[in-house]
Amino acid sequence: MAIKGKSRPKGGSRAITRGPKPTYVPVRKPILARRSFWVGTGAAAMVLLVAGLWYGVARERAQAREAELARRLRNAALELQGRIEPVLAPLGTPVPPSGFDAFPDLRTALADAVDGKGDPSGLADAATPVAERAAKAADELEAVDATGIVGNKGFDMAVVLNAVNARARMVQGLRLYHQAALLAADAAEQDGDLATELATRAKEVFDLAGRVFADGYHDYVEVQLAADVFQPVFPSG
Repeated sequence: MAIKGKSRPKGGSRAITRGPKPTYVPVRKPILARRSFWVGTGAAAMVLLVAGLWYGVARERAQAREAELARRLRNAALELQGRIEPVLAPLGTPVPPSGFDAFPDLRTALADAVDGKGDPSGLADAATPVAERAAKAADELEAVDATGIVGNKGFDMAVVLNAVNARARMVQGLRLYHQAALLAADAAEQDGDLATELATRAKEVFDLAGRVFADGYHDYVEVQLAADVFQPVFPSG
């Protein structure tokens, strides 16, 4: 007869799961107590210090260069002024804030001649000295080396162009004043309609000369303003 064994429990035997093994968890130091923090902070501070020193030195050098450039520009403008002012002084007077009234006697004489109010002798007396002074001043201004005074010195291109154009335009204006004075002198030698016609042409050329000369004088003033040497002339009283 077969011997029956003990019956096995349903589901078989179950293994007992072990709990997690205990591990060591190190305690993190506060951030201010970490060596890496202070090493990084020191490196960043060093970088900022070097950058600050470099910026300070660069800024100081830039300011020194700007000051030197301003000094050279001032000297150049004063040199240009010293060459031009003696030429302009006998021609008329500055008009505030930045204009110039050239040959006012001839302008008045021409206006009277065109209106039929003036006499030929008065027109001739006004025209003859203007023709001489305008031609002489044009030659003297043409001899001023504006390009050599302001060129190749690191100045702003606008300053250089204003200086060159100022001399050129004032010379052109003076040449036109010379032509106007010659026409006025011819008008003084004529009578009737021919005298009026010549006086009218002389006045037209005179007015054109004034516009051309004014353009040049404006550029001349711009150079002085850029160099901070301009001294405006205000009317007395």
